[in-house]
Amino acid sequence: MDYPGVTTILGGDPPAWAWSTWVADEAKRLHALAIAGVKDLKWEAVWTESGLEWCSSEVDPADLLQGDWLKDHGQRMQSRAADRGTVVEMLLEDWKTLGYIGEDDIEHWVNNKLCEYKADGTTYRCHVSEVLPYAVQLRRFLEENAVEIKATSILVCHEDLKYATVIDLWAMIDGELWSLNLKTSAATTRKHAEQIAAEVNATHFIPQGSQEGLPLAPVRRGMTPGVLLVTQDSATLRRLKNTPYWFRSFKAAHRRYLANLADMPFASVQKSKAVAA
Repeated sequence: MDYPGVTTILGGDPPAWAWSTWVADEAKRLHALAIAGVKDLKWEAVWTESGLEWCSSEVDPADLLQGDWLKDHGQRMQSRAADRGTVVEMLLEDWKTLGYIGEDDIEHWVNNKLCEYKADGTTYRCHVSEVLPYAVQLRRFLEENAVEIKATSILVCHEDLKYATVIDLWAMIDGELWSLNLKTSAATTRKHAEQIAAEVNATHFIPQGSQEGLPLAPVRRGMTPGVLLVTQDSATLRRLKNTPYWFRSFKAAHRRYLANLADMPFASVQKSKAVAA
């Protein structure tokens, strides 16, 4: 099977104008703080980690938000955020397998996970302090709501539109069966809604180790689609409304993706395999 993933179709990078606008606003804020003689502790920690702590005391901190360093920092932050989400999702699988992880054990669990290697053989870039608050909130949500996890990391596809994606969680919560996408970012974007709509409308699921899809409709009948939003302060369910609208929006993005793919050199090798996306 050689289907592109949903996140590949929707695109994972923020638009350039949004990034540049954020940089400009942040530079103004840092400049105002520098004039007032106040340091921003968040950026001081970043610059210390990057070996630039000497700069922040000798030049206007706003000047550091320029050029290749900022671009590289943004990529590092995106990678760390992705790693954080991956580790938090592992808690779902371990909760399903073990049945329970105690509150006193959660920090030890995070430490152990960050010591493991990722599937590609690299190490996780996030720190315990970045992951632990999210893991604590998710563990609390699973316990307080007596969540009964039915399945995790479910690979599904649409055999007519030929796309694939991974549903993070099927679970029974307060007597209701949910199909959920776990997010650790408080911003619920249009892409999130389109991604969930694509998951909801998938036609087949693919058992682990198999290349053959099985009809999904009988398995998923009656499930409620939504997001399990986990932040540092809480974990909440968000129900996806108006699924047909968001699926039409996804299909429009899918058509654009196919059109762009056809225009690329060596288009036949540009497709992504059906992997977790």
